[in-house]
Amino acid sequence: MTRTPLALFALALLIGGCNRERDDESGSETDTDTDTDTDTDTDTDTDTDTDTDTDTDTDTDTDTAPTCDDPGTPAPGAASGLGACYTAELECGDVITDTTIGGNSNFNGDSWEDAQCQGNWTFSTTWDTPEREYFIMVPKQTEAKIILTTPDECEKTGMEVRGSFGSSSSCGAMTSNDFCSAALHTPGDKNEKTLTLVAAGSPIGYRVVVDGADGAEGVFTLTVDCGAR
Repeated sequence: MTRTPLALFALALLIGGCNRERDDESGSETDTDTDTDTDTDTDTDTDTDTDTDTDTDTDTDTDTAPTCDDPGTPAPGAASGLGACYTAELECGDVITDTTIGGNSNFNGDSWEDAQCQGNWTFSTTWDTPEREYFIMVPKQTEAKIILTTPDECEKTGMEVRGSFGSSSSCGAMTSNDFCSAALHTPGDKNEKTLTLVAAGSPIGYRVVVDGADGAEGVFTLTVDCGAR
């Protein structure tokens, strides 16, 4: 009977354990996971909204300014509530452009002489062309300046503006009792004349006449400038 020494038996056990551990470690762990996450989202924004404003509204203003040939002056007597001689009623702040052509023929040199209303003109001046007449009610405590000019683009003519007491329906001949007064040249401007009409404690009606001297006729502008008196 053979006995193995204890030391040799322990060495054999140790060697056998090491061999088994190496066998275990030689196993290769292979990852066979083939999951490939591919993003195929092709969401392309094809919004072609160009929102083009096709509004072709050109809104053309067809309101034309008065011309030297045809300023659109109404016929005498066309204004409601006024006498047949009047073209229109004036008010503070007005700026109107009219023509003497097509107006009345109520005044001549004798008429202005009788009314003692020649103004800057001599009594030999003729006043045989048509004239325009207007009515204005000057408010109390007011000074109204009636400024006569000729538009820059129109021919300058010998126009005069006169004023006298009057009513909205009065179209008779003027006399010296009507206290007629003629406009004065504005200093430094031969194309501008100013007629001053006043009212004190109560409103006063005036008759305003634009007439042409020595055959003058054509377009003119009246500006009514009012202020406290």
